[in-house]
Amino acid sequence: MLDRFERLLTPVGNWIEPAKTSRSKCVTCDKVIEKGTARLSEETRDIGIPTLIHRYYHLRCALAVVPDVLRRALDDVRGGVEIEGRTELEAKLASAAAKREQQYAAQRVTPDASVFKVVLDPKTSGLVDQLQDDPHDVATLAVIADQLQTLNDPRGELIALELALAADPRAAYVDDDEDDDEDDDERPDPRDVKIKKQFARRRTLQARFALPLDPTDRCEWGIGFVRRLELVAKTHARLTSLAPVWRNPSVRLLTELQVSFASEHDSTWTPLLAEVAPASLRRLEIGRSAKQPLPGLDAVLAVLPRLEALSLVGIAALEHLAHPTLSRLELGVTGGAGGTGLAAMIHAMAPTNLPALTALALRLARSNDTEELCGELAGTKWLRQLTHLSLHNMRGDAIGHLESGLGKHRLTRLDLFETLVDDMTRRMLDRCAREVVVHA
Repeated sequence: MLDRFERLLTPVGNWIEPAKTSRSKCVTCDKVIEKGTARLSEETRDIGIPTLIHRYYHLRCALAVVPDVLRRALDDVRGGVEIEGRTELEAKLASAAAKREQQYAAQRVTPDASVFKVVLDPKTSGLVDQLQDDPHDVATLAVIADQLQTLNDPRGELIALELALAADPRAAYVDDDEDDDEDDDERPDPRDVKIKKQFARRRTLQARFALPLDPTDRCEWGIGFVRRLELVAKTHARLTSLAPVWRNPSVRLLTELQVSFASEHDSTWTPLLAEVAPASLRRLEIGRSAKQPLPGLDAVLAVLPRLEALSLVGIAALEHLAHPTLSRLELGVTGGAGGTGLAAMIHAMAPTNLPALTALALRLARSNDTEELCGELAGTKWLRQLTHLSLHNMRGDAIGHLESGLGKHRLTRLDLFETLVDDMTRRMLDRCAREVVVHA
């Protein structure tokens, strides 16, 4: 039987179901999904939460942002919900999948296509460097757009388009859909027609700057540049072959990066991240299996001066972990020995090496190791430095060590996941933190 930690590594599920209430909202458009209507339920993981969480989408929104998830979910329709226009929906999904496969095949055949040879001119490059501290600075982005357009660089048009869409409140209510689904008998609003054309042009320009990724990977665009990149289950060889990605100007303002490996042999690529990771990163998520080594993290962190959050799942030498701005550390690390390895790693970490660290999330593989882990926390200076603590799969009756370790200091917030807490323990925890949240 798989232990609790290994269950976190099993494949997620996705399905279509009728909305159970009218309180759920679509993660894409943030609008309510009416009770009884079909919605996509996407299971996903979060290192801070030991159980799978659900994200819900209108089917139309899912078609635009997570078509692969929607395609798989159509094989698992629950609750007898009716999918309006299913035939048309499946046709669009098939068409989109064919286009992505063609793009991927073309990238594999011509990895040195001209788009990957593009470099920013010195003036624009300097302006992008100014955005490192504030990647969302609209004024600087507008200057970059003007500069690139004077050089006939299409990225300038892309940035200008996205700035215009971001500034137009009406754009949030217009579907970013490749097809115009307006009824023939209904005259569309000219403003909506203009916005749809802007969306269409944006898709064309983004496709021109598409990164040579695998179909399972994912990138999220900000204004003119990719802001989040997810490289999923990669081999060492494939990561090495992705060198064009790191040279592409589109990742110059990357703020979030997730890298997971196919095996423990492939995770030895970790030190090479120091050679390619952009200095703009604020969040790094690396590793996926407790058995995978994550060597060279100290060298990686040394080239990421703006890093704020680090999420690790694997075996790492935390005694070498040092960073001046890292404020959140999430550990799914067990060292192959449950909480024993995790407690030893906490012991090895030096608060003086991580002066900005105020939030810590720890996930145990075995709840019976709670006492050792909490005892280790209480015996170090970490509890006095932290303001936020998240503990997962703990034994409620063994958390009492926290109170003695905190002394007069109180946490701002304590989160407990998959932990049974009786009234006596809850009163003790209330003395440990200003806010205690016990998640079912």
